Amino acid sequence: MQYRPALRGARFHHARAGRGFPGAISANAALKFDGDAYEIDNFPRDKVKLGFNIAVNARTRRSAVGALADDAGISRASAARLLGAIEKRHKPISEAFGSDAGVRLMRIDSELILGALRASNDDGFGALPVHDSLIAPARFINLAAEKMVEVFETLVGRANTCQVKITGIKVSHMGEGRRLLPTCS
Repeated sequence: MQYRPALRGARFHHARAGRGFPGAISANAALKFDGDAYEIDNFPRDKVKLGFNIAVNARTRRSAVGALADDAGISRASAARLLGAIEKRHKPISEAFGSDAGVRLMRIDSELILGALRASNDDGFGALPVHDSLIAPARFINLAAEKMVEVFETLVGRANTCQVKITGIKVSHMGEGRRLLPTCS
């Protein structure tokens, strides 16, 4: 009998839970949140996302300003302006800033993925967890996304829907593409 890997030729898709910390915080507080949490004025989206996450993980505003300045490579004055814009945009959930809530929110992310993974397995298809997403066979990806939404609502409520983005991915067979190990000649 010849061994044939099960992944060869199979199509997989990637389902990623959206909204991140802003969505979880808003939903946990039973507040509706619309739009992209990281689009604020003329600030670069990646810096806003970094600032938001730092502000939630920091214990004080002062430490958030310092960490944002260091991590983003900007002045403390620029970091303070950016944090001010983030606080203004997210005023209804501003108590989360400087609350050191990051670990609790990461736990929600973990529970979301573990719950969706268990539900996928219970429904008879396997999925691979990767941070805040699942990789599943293409024919089951919509079901995996539904499981993610159900688990999110169970964990934090229905005030904000969990948005799941689905993308196709290519899973290379061993030996295809780059060599992982150097060859001897």
